[in-house]
Amino acid sequence: MRIDARQLQSSIAVLGIALLVLTSCDQQPIGGAANLPTPTPAVTTPLPSPSPTSFTAEVVDDFTFQIPFPPSASPSPAGGGEQINDQSAANRFTPHVAVVPVTQIVSDNRGATVRLTFQIYNMGYETDTYSVSITSTQGWQIDRSGMPTTLTLTARSGVTYTISSIIPSSANPTDEDMIEVTAQSQNHSESYDVGTAKIIVKCPISFTDVKPNGDNTTADYATYYVACHNIIAGLTQPNGSYKFEPQTSISRADFAQAMVVGLSLKPYTPTIPSFADVPTSSPSYRYIETIAHISLLNGDASGKFNPDASLKRGDAAVAIVATRNLLIYNPGQVFQDVPESSPYVTATATLDANAYFPREKCGQGSGFCFRPDDPLTRGELSVVLRNILDH
Repeated sequence: MRIDARQLQSSIAVLGIALLVLTSCDQQPIGGAANLPTPTPAVTTPLPSPSPTSFTAEVVDDFTFQIPFPPSASPSPAGGGEQINDQSAANRFTPHVAVVPVTQIVSDNRGATVRLTFQIYNMGYETDTYSVSITSTQGWQIDRSGMPTTLTLTARSGVTYTISSIIPSSANPTDEDMIEVTAQSQNHSESYDVGTAKIIVKCPISFTDVKPNGDNTTADYATYYVACHNIIAGLTQPNGSYKFEPQTSISRADFAQAMVVGLSLKPYTPTIPSFADVPTSSPSYRYIETIAHISLLNGDASGKFNPDASLKRGDAAVAIVATRNLLIYNPGQVFQDVPESSPYVTATATLDANAYFPREKCGQGSGFCFRPDDPLTRGELSVVLRNILDH
């Protein structure tokens, strides 16, 4: 291939000009601090509405691009941020807006008005206007009186945004609502952020033998969960104290009520009793009739249900599997004390596969036992129902 001498001379001239331009430039690393614009000091400006007494702008400390993201901001360009080409600020972004919940979690009684506070920041270097929207996952009433639906913030400034949520009187104890405040930038259509606060309805129940525990993985939490939802009631003691007695065996009648209420089974109330020892006047009548009607528990040969008798763990396993229409799991013997010849082998293996019953070691051995002939306790049923309702 031949090279034209005139073309070669022209290319050399262009290259020389390019090199001259590059050597005359300020050689700073791309994305380094020297390339960043000098931020304009934040200035608080009066907002159009409402009055300053109900809505106050506050100066937010100046930021640099190398700051960790605010707690609630989404660390992704989809949230309106701009990635920094600086290794010291890897995985950090500059958002145009951030909504930070000052109020994280509130617990109050039914019918109460709960105040929630958020902070909305203009993270950019220019004045911006934001549309503010509020949603409630449960549809609870929200009062944003005095708070505008749009607000204008100068560069690097923020405001405190306070709203109220009213817990319905019909809410169940331990119900939860997520309140989301979203600020959408009008200067940058792709830029927005969401701040979230949680409201939990207080449970009025308190047991002297079980302490409330906010960790929803514990048996104590399961105890309060079923009690607050009227699935398993506490027991009033002769001295007037109120206990749950988690180690006490649960009666067949209480098991029937827990299954019907906890799993929302359709009640069945015939006019003629099915069992001689459960008259229509019994508080447990409709619960016992319901589970007997769908063959979860049956009576004995004499026509009695024995509502006050304890319930075997194996019988409870069979009833729970039948109620949940679980995919039957039958790998053979899973528990050392439930052989393949046992009538409980399929039900216990199925519950174990679904992690409904906590596994228990067989003494000091390495295997697991189910104890199918032991009575089911009130605490054990609480954990099982909580596990079922969590799925």
